[in-house]
Amino acid sequence: MYLGRHAIAVLASGAILTGCGVSAAPYSPRAASAVAASQQHGTVPQTSRARAAGSRAGWNGNLLYVGGDQVTYVFRFPGGRLTAKIPIGSFGMCSDAMGHVFLTHVGRIEEYAHGGTTPIATASVPGTAYSCAVDPTTGNVAVVVFCLSGCGDEVVVYRQPFGLPPKTYKDSGLNSMLYCGFDPSGNLYVDGYNSSGTFVLAQLPPGGDSFTNITFDQSISAAGQVQWDGTYMTVETRFQPKIYQLQFSGSTGTIVGTTELTGTGFRAGQSWIQGQLVAVPTGPDRKRPKIVRIWKYPKGTHQTGVIKGFIPRHRIIDSLTVSVAPSR
Repeated sequence: MYLGRHAIAVLASGAILTGCGVSAAPYSPRAASAVAASQQHGTVPQTSRARAAGSRAGWNGNLLYVGGDQVTYVFRFPGGRLTAKIPIGSFGMCSDAMGHVFLTHVGRIEEYAHGGTTPIATASVPGTAYSCAVDPTTGNVAVVVFCLSGCGDEVVVYRQPFGLPPKTYKDSGLNSMLYCGFDPSGNLYVDGYNSSGTFVLAQLPPGGDSFTNITFDQSISAAGQVQWDGTYMTVETRFQPKIYQLQFSGSTGTIVGTTELTGTGFRAGQSWIQGQLVAVPTGPDRKRPKIVRIWKYPKGTHQTGVIKGFIPRHRIIDSLTVSVAPSR
């Protein structure tokens, strides 16, 4: 079933939802991005950095950042106690080994230190930054970008620190890009759909200039988060959510395991695997994601926690990441 970003991004942008279903009005994430861009005040500089800025959440353990459509919430992880708020939402987010968190927006991506609520760095993006991932071998940040008009989807890799010239990559066989993730060797994987609406996962090797599209032994629908789980690359499905563990041989992929997220609703936001736990924004039945559920991973059958009641009823959550406590 092809749901594409035009359906999936309804959740990420705060588009109007009615009851248990999506509004009958057609939705375009590019149109939503244009609206959001028109609401921004001033201009976004190419880069800015203020390492000393940003209050701390007062907690030295792991933190869970949860992106709503208007506010980002910071919780202790896995305990679930709210410690801070950032007065801006996010389409997607990612984090690195130092506990830094990256939030994606229209026209920019922001970097926060562990527990911080004020960005320590900002880089401009040529369109809408939809999702991101951090290369563990270099610290570079890959961002899936779609433009407001006149251009196709692309991956922009920002070298660290922000301010160095980024590199842009496209894939003619991947018309609609969604999520990206790195393996420990620095291979970048991006999922989405081709022009026929078929799921595609593409691989870009370190130092490479072009993607290789991977063919799977069975179909995958409703492409979502792409992440290394410590053993396998994984892909989450955001409708009837589950997580597939994948293996590759050249341009052929095989699903070697499936984590069923027992007790979740029909819809899900961006998942995040952290050690032996996985956190997913979701909701009851077919309703919009408004709570965070935590399962043991990769079993998925035992739910270990629920975080709820922190977001207004008419709002949604769509993205999250875990900020690991920095080593001292």
